[in-house]
This record gives sequence, C-alpha cells and structure tokens, in this order.
Amino acid sequence: IPTRRHLLRSAAVEKGRLRNIRPVNVF
Repeated sequence: IPTRRHLLRSAAVEKGRLRNIRPVNVF
C-alpha cells in the first residue's frame, strides 16, 4: 500500500526525470 510519502517521492522522481535530474533515495 503506497503511502502519501511514497506518492510524493514518486512524483518528485517523475519531475526529476523531466528535468533529467537523478533522484536521491528513490526507494
């Protein structure tokens, strides 16, 4: 079950992908 923190983190990861930035602590 994904938590709000996980959703926010995954959203930040997708934004990072758009900006070509490698996300830190993805998992």
